[in-house]
Amino acid sequence: IENLQNIFKNTNDEDEKLKNFNENASKVFQKLELESLKELESLKNNEEWENFTIAFYGETNAGKSTLIEGLRIFFKEESKKKSTRTI
Repeated sequence: IENLQNIFKNTNDEDEKLKNFNENASKVFQKLELESLKELESLKNNEEWENFTIAFYGETNAGKSTLIEGLRIFFKEESKKKSTRTI
């Protein structure tokens, strides 16, 4: 989210419509970040298990697998790291 906010802040603001759009988008992402951090803190404080299971569902070609692969890479999942190593 921070990277997206930086993109909005560092965009050329000569175009007034683009400037307004970027400011609004930045505010939306700031709100999303705050809400996400609150939810994460709540999960940490109220967890009953060591691991959480998350399910993704939706239309075909909606990007579920892409999102999952991105999360596996981001969190450096061990099996993903092994499969992406080069020889």
